[in-house]
Amino acid sequence: MYRQRCRPKYSDEELVEVYAAPWVMDPTWKDHKLRLMKTLELAGRFIDENDTSGADLSCGDAYIASHFPQIDWVLGDFAPGYEITGPIEDTIRGIGYVDVFVCCETIEHLDDPDAVLRAIRWKAKKLIVSSPICQWIDVNPQHYWSFDKGAYRKMLRDAGWEIVDFEETYSDPGYNFQLYSCV
Repeated sequence: MYRQRCRPKYSDEELVEVYAAPWVMDPTWKDHKLRLMKTLELAGRFIDENDTSGADLSCGDAYIASHFPQIDWVLGDFAPGYEITGPIEDTIRGIGYVDVFVCCETIEHLDDPDAVLRAIRWKAKKLIVSSPICQWIDVNPQHYWSFDKGAYRKMLRDAGWEIVDFEETYSDPGYNFQLYSCV
């Protein structure tokens, strides 16, 4: 198993600069477009008629949530633009229990991803989560962590999640992603 810290934690001031605006789907990023399509496929198999509430506190442009209008979403992001704004480590405390929590392309950005996955466990019945696979020489200044699939799965299990479905993407050039649905 492989898990590596890529860079030290930013100061609060640096984080405000790094996350000045919510992430927006850029169609020229083929690896991210593929990841979003695979995430929607995975979520489509996972979200059912009993799921009526959801949260995504790192939602960027809310692309995933917008494809599930039957769910009453609580949306937020670190970057300004939503009623809930700030670090997910803090904002998760302010939401109620939901059926589905989406946390895509977020865990690798967090100083303590294990604590956040445990906090989500207390707030949600189901989880949809994704991250790049093994980007140990990662030039993205936002990424704190790199994980292989074994380390990521262990982290999910240690936080109390059971993996029920998995997708993987391959893109050259670009990131390869691991995507999970968990209960």
